[in-house]
Amino acid sequence: MSISQYALFCLTVLISLLISLERMGTALDDADIGSFCVWTCVAGTIAGLPTLL
Repeated sequence: MSISQYALFCLTVLISLLISLERMGTALDDADIGSFCVWTCVAGTIAGLPTLL
């Protein structure tokens, strides 16, 4: 994996994590526990992706 591919992957992971954290906040504001749990699982999965490298 070249440096540019690695940087693009890291940027994609970071943006995805920030989006999922924003969705978690929205779910908390709406008191939607089901959606909050789903977005928590998504954020946890995204946060674990860099350990695969």
